[in-house]
Amino acid sequence: MIKNKENKIHGKRVRIAITLCGMKLPAFGKKYKISFSHLYAIEKGERTLNEKTAERIASGVRQEGYPCTAKWLLEGDGAQPLRKETSASIIEEESNSILSSLSPELKIMKEAAFFQELSPNSVVSCVLDNGMEPFYSVGDYVGGIFFHNLKDALGKDCIVITKDNEQLIRRFLKGNKKEHYTLACVNPFTKESPAILFDQIVKRVAPIVWHRRRNY
Repeated sequence: MIKNKENKIHGKRVRIAITLCGMKLPAFGKKYKISFSHLYAIEKGERTLNEKTAERIASGVRQEGYPCTAKWLLEGDGAQPLRKETSASIIEEESNSILSSLSPELKIMKEAAFFQELSPNSVVSCVLDNGMEPFYSVGDYVGGIFFHNLKDALGKDCIVITKDNEQLIRRFLKGNKKEHYTLACVNPFTKESPAILFDQIVKRVAPIVWHRRRNY
């Protein structure tokens, strides 16, 4: 059971990294010579992500211009996609281009870097499921500022970091146990399962204060 949960966490991190590259699994796998069936099984949590495959995925993500390490894919630590430092470095490379010539993705990164520059204790994340529709859709970017007191975030839509370093975008609610919290999807038609996670231990929580749709 623990291994299955770990596989699902690895799968979500792989999906985050590849999605932020603006690529689908088949295209990413073909470009970086990683079997699509293998990638798909990892993303779905059906196969274990080993260190060799994690490094190949991370290498591909870095070549697409995003920071990523095998350590982040496996453990949630180290350089991860769309961190402020790297967003800023990519934008610096484009400093001679006028805003109108930037790609939609780079425009979002510019906004995200500015948001994080103004709010040091913040996080930016990509929406990867339809659990929070109609408020936040797949492909949207959201940013939040971490609260010191978790209880101050109750009732808000948040970027949540669980005790297993899994990052979720959910409605943050009170749990049934002390120091435990409920993480809920708000879309009644979501296919996410389970749609509500009861009594979760949470490390950090950032209520969403910045939202950017990719197609705007």
